[in-house]
Amino acid sequence: MSDKTEKSKKLKKIIQQQKKQNNETPRPTPEVNQEQQNRDIRIPINLRFLESINDVLLLANSRVSWRPQELIPVGMLLKDLDEIIGFYNNQIEEKIKNEKNEKQD
Repeated sequence: MSDKTEKSKKLKKIIQQQKKQNNETPRPTPEVNQEQQNRDIRIPINLRFLESINDVLLLANSRVSWRPQELIPVGMLLKDLDEIIGFYNNQIEEKIKNEKNEKQD
């Protein structure tokens, strides 16, 4: 048998297996999709409130004895909060600079 024939047979077998797996995996129902959408709610939050939460978490972090498995999630949460706060503080600073430049012109 040639290499091309063997490769095409293997490829067909892989495709059939994938189709079979796709048919076996349950597809999400509209109710499940709606529930996921209901849990993904976006709300506006005051930046000062986020900064306060960050400060409280930093203070608590210095006083708490974390378990090793808790360190990564806590660190990631603090990092994410710092990045969010930094991003919006930079946006505010740029807006103030632009407004000053417009007044000078």
